[in-house]
Amino acid sequence: MLTDLGAQVIKVEPPAGDMTRFTYPRINSQSTYFVQQNVGKLNVSIDMDKPAGVELAARLIASADVVVENFRPGVMKRLGLDYERFERRVPTADLHVDLRVRGVGPLDIAAGLRTSRQR
Repeated sequence: MLTDLGAQVIKVEPPAGDMTRFTYPRINSQSTYFVQQNVGKLNVSIDMDKPAGVELAARLIASADVVVENFRPGVMKRLGLDYERFERRVPTADLHVDLRVRGVGPLDIAAGLRTSRQR
């Protein structure tokens, strides 16, 4: 939707790719779900397990107006990519969007992303 409104959206994927790239149904060997959800986005693959990957992500964040992430709680802080790192360096970074579906109680720290698969 943001690309429809004129925003440049950069989606960061792990080196193996977004898991929805491999879902069904497929047309011309492409996942229809992945295409529908990512049309208009620029995709970049970053290995966040490597320092060079984290630094590349930091450069992207520093140039962004809005950052939307869906890691488990505390991951951005552990990587050194939390809001506090950028709030002073980036004058336009006055908004941090943190969207995730989480459990309650002991499930509060569990990952909240699930892909529905039908064949």
